[in-house]
Amino acid sequence: MATIYKRSKRNHEPYTIQHRDHLGKRTWLLAQKDLERAGSPYETDAGVADFHAAGRHSHITELLRNGASLPEAKELARHSDIKMTIRYTHIGIADQAKSVTNLPTPAITRTAPDE
Repeated sequence: MATIYKRSKRNHEPYTIQHRDHLGKRTWLLAQKDLERAGSPYETDAGVADFHAAGRHSHITELLRNGASLPEAKELARHSDIKMTIRYTHIGIADQAKSVTNLPTPAITRTAPDE
């Protein structure tokens, strides 16, 4: 089991995050960098790392819900193929309805029939 030692940005007191293997540590570090690039906090007000919000599925979905394009989300997630980014995206009917609602209404023009 690997342990990550980190100091809180608020009070500089150390806290630990334990992972069962090296892959967990690497995943957390990648997620931390992604969240920092996106300007999303990954700590609670108490300075504790909040991994529920930092999950890759929810992180990528929230990027898209908040206006990021799919290519932007792909780059932030460091995916080499956009298909992987799509796999991590979970868009529901409410998201689809919001997208359609925001479309501009097309102007209707009437023309006289050809004689």
